[in-house]
Amino acid sequence: MSLWSKIMDHLSVEAPAGGKERMERLAAIVSQHVRQYAEVGAALKELRDAQLYRITHRTWADFISARWEMSESHATRLIAASDVARNVAPVGVVPKTERLARPLTQLAPNEQRQAWQEAVSLADGNQVTPSHVASAVDRRKPAKKHKRPKSIRLRVPGALIAIEPTRAFVSVEQCLVHALEQIRSSRAA
Repeated sequence: MSLWSKIMDHLSVEAPAGGKERMERLAAIVSQHVRQYAEVGAALKELRDAQLYRITHRTWADFISARWEMSESHATRLIAASDVARNVAPVGVVPKTERLARPLTQLAPNEQRQAWQEAVSLADGNQVTPSHVASAVDRRKPAKKHKRPKSIRLRVPGALIAIEPTRAFVSVEQCLVHALEQIRSSRAA
């Protein structure tokens, strides 16, 4: 028996009469609704896209807030996750929760299927975890472009030096030397 099992046995509590059955029934309800994110998202999408919310409310945000105390951002996440679930269905296994589908929303539909298939493969027969999905998604994200550094303007006695970083300058020293040469040439003219 592992140390963890011993600790858990020590901490376990005797269930009250009927407690285990009640716990299983409630856990089944939670499991059922957690997995219904795709259905909920599809219904929300239809309500939003067909503007059926306007029957009772002026805005989509007011409708979902009044009806379900749901934020617009959460509704948007559910809709996006529902789209992912529909898109990856041909793979054969769909994400069990919105949390697993969420990272896939960053990818194009074809890449979503590939990334989900990779996440399922990474799980190797076990339950797919958010880290499996994140790893598969990260491999498909385009590399971030490095932003060009902003120009620096320095005021020195008698001049304003503008340092424009470019690839031509390997160091700040080279950039400053170039800026001083520009000042000298502008003064000579």
